Amino acid sequence: MPLSEDEQRILQDIERSFYENDPGFAKVVGRAVSRGHAARNCKIAVGGAVAGFALLLATFTTAPAAAFVGFVLMVAGTGFFVRNFRHLTASRSDKTPGTPGAEGRTDRVSGSIGEARSRIRELFRRR
Repeated sequence: MPLSEDEQRILQDIERSFYENDPGFAKVVGRAVSRGHAARNCKIAVGGAVAGFALLLATFTTAPAAAFVGFVLMVAGTGFFVRNFRHLTASRSDKTPGTPGAEGRTDRVSGSIGEARSRIRELFRRR
């Protein structure tokens, strides 16, 4: 059920006062929400890329048009994953100590992801 105009106005007033009174906490909460969206989008993108690859392999010799659609789906899924993964790692790396959620399993995971990205970059720089 959609909100009425009066309810939407009240909700916007509450949100505005929330941002004015505690901008630091509002920023942390906003990042947490966007990280959740980015993580979910990464999972969707991987699924799309895998489905595109499967379609490509299944129809490569029998239906070239369907194989092309699979290829486009695979490339689009990969691009969507890269964009969201960058957003996910960027929003995790700018956390400051002492903010809610700064400690915990997700930061250990993001730290290992950051270390892996650094190792891969160094590997390509050496060549």
